[in-house]
Amino acid sequence: MKKFTLLFAALVFVFANGKSQNYLINFTGSGLSSTVETVLVVNLSSGDSLFINGNDTLHLIPNVGIQSVDKISQRLSINPNPTSQSAKIEFYNARYGCVTLEVSDIAGKVILMSHQLLSQGIQTFQISGLKAGIFIVKVNTGDNIYTARLVSNATQFSVPVLKHENTIVGKIPADNLKSDDNIIQMLYFDGEWLLFKGSSGNHARVTTLIPTQHETIDFEFIGCVDADGKNYPVVSVGEQTWMAENLAYLPEVSPPSQGSYDEPYYYVSDYYGSSVSIAKTTANFQNYGVLYNWTASLTCCPAGWHLPLESDWIYLTNYLGSTAGGKMKSIRTEPDTHPRWVSPNEGAVNESGFSAIPGGLRSLNYSFPDRGKYGYWWSSSELSQGYARKFGLLYYSVRTTMLSENKQVGFSIRCLRDN
Repeated sequence: MKKFTLLFAALVFVFANGKSQNYLINFTGSGLSSTVETVLVVNLSSGDSLFINGNDTLHLIPNVGIQSVDKISQRLSINPNPTSQSAKIEFYNARYGCVTLEVSDIAGKVILMSHQLLSQGIQTFQISGLKAGIFIVKVNTGDNIYTARLVSNATQFSVPVLKHENTIVGKIPADNLKSDDNIIQMLYFDGEWLLFKGSSGNHARVTTLIPTQHETIDFEFIGCVDADGKNYPVVSVGEQTWMAENLAYLPEVSPPSQGSYDEPYYYVSDYYGSSVSIAKTTANFQNYGVLYNWTASLTCCPAGWHLPLESDWIYLTNYLGSTAGGKMKSIRTEPDTHPRWVSPNEGAVNESGFSAIPGGLRSLNYSFPDRGKYGYWWSSSELSQGYARKFGLLYYSVRTTMLSENKQVGFSIRCLRDN
């Protein structure tokens, strides 16, 4: 109890004395759409996230007290917070489907997990039995991801229990979990990086910044559609515009035992069959995209996009500096659900918004190693009949690599916009 009291006092002191300002952030669209439908906001420093409507105003409020942490998202509430015995967790689920609720300690160890089918409506869970400490509550509804901090100051504890209590079926009330004037609050310290992913129809644009004033973020929506009709989010870094997800174009699929230098081959990690429809249902396809041999990689990018040259990758890393790998890697780290990096995901801050995830590879040993550990992406720069250049990121370093590789190996693809 004494240890927790000291920790609690220290946190309150830090929050109360941290310099922070109020900022209002609004959103507009341009390019292919002037309408912003939804915005995912991720605090890249704390990991907190929330979804808001594109016509909402994001109100970044000073993170000045541990007792206000339940307002991290007005669509995820925890009451009472802090709690000494039990608390109610409430959030909105937009449609029937699988919902995952995780409660982890401050070190990232998952304490409780619920994974169940829930109907549309406001969901209420009860949590009890926690020992004293600070915990992270994460809800993944499939459409939205909510996070918030939960503080327990319990002097007695038992076996932790997480129980679904109730569903209020129907649309989200205008006066419940969301303010009437469309102002959505999020806790924030000055100097923290935020990632914004704006969506309109099938188009999505990613941008990152450190807010320093009231401002309006304009999402320039541009087309990035592969031959299967799949749309990809995009992000601009310096003078370049990149896909912000791995390519998932899959015209055919082969087991890892098959390959070639000069014929195109397509693979899905840990899939050993040849059915495209089945391969597309796998979690690895949905989370990490497709692995391509070099010949396949040359012809897969969407119209108006191309496979980057080695010099394109070098420009990107030079622009981002000596810690480019950390600025490119997604902050998702185990025990986060896939897609994610294994621990420690050294230096991952994703300040570029590139959001790199490690799909591993199809190896010459006819296997799929290193998913979650290493991310490799082809360049279009050829060295010889059998070798080309690859770009790499590592789970244990902020470094980037630019090496040669056998063209038969399967790697991920990130396409670069023409011009």
